[in-house]
Amino acid sequence: MQQLHFEDAWNRTISNEDRLDIKKIFEQTKKDAEDGVTFVPVRTAVNHRNDLLITTLIHNFQSEETDLTNINIQLFQDNKRIASQYIEESRLCFPAKTSMPWTFIFPEMGDENKQNVPYSLKVGH
Repeated sequence: MQQLHFEDAWNRTISNEDRLDIKKIFEQTKKDAEDGVTFVPVRTAVNHRNDLLITTLIHNFQSEETDLTNINIQLFQDNKRIASQYIEESRLCFPAKTSMPWTFIFPEMGDENKQNVPYSLKVGH
């Protein structure tokens, strides 16, 4: 059975409204189980440094632990890759049948007009 997990820092800092939004998205998408890892967009934002922040719900539908601690994450817009970056993050290792929200930061890609554009994320090579 798929479980929702909030990383410790998220658990301490997330607003009640954001927690409810993520729980709702989890409930809506946990039934889409495929044997793999999927990224479900939650929201986008631009910070004060003009970085593009992509918050997603990562589903590990596999029956074993998923290790995303060293990944090349690719950002797509309209099925076109617009950015790629290598990420080393030890907190991106989570158990089987677990979903977890995460925000990926793409430096200096922000644009107020692109804040609500649909994006997708994929693990690349």
